[in-house]
Amino acid sequence: GAAAPPASVTITSVDTSGVANEHQPVVASLRALYESCVPLANNPVKKREMDDSGRRLGQLLWRLNAGGVSDTVLPKLSALAAAVSAGDWAAAGHLQVQ
Repeated sequence: GAAAPPASVTITSVDTSGVANEHQPVVASLRALYESCVPLANNPVKKREMDDSGRRLGQLLWRLNAGGVSDTVLPKLSALAAAVSAGDWAAAGHLQVQ
């Protein structure tokens, strides 16, 4: 099987230099969304949630960088990133539960 992402990886520290050009918008969209939420984490509970989300997103981007995201997931991830970038939260929510 594929190697696992390091436990310490986060969305702000993960190397995405190996992510294919067509998937770079996914990286940019998820990072922008994360960064826009950071200032809202103004109490310990929300900060823990953001730290957890940052680790999970970092692991996802690590897998994307390593070529470890399946061909069935990639189009959904791209569509989700496009919806997030457009601020289309209804579409993003629909894609997330598919």
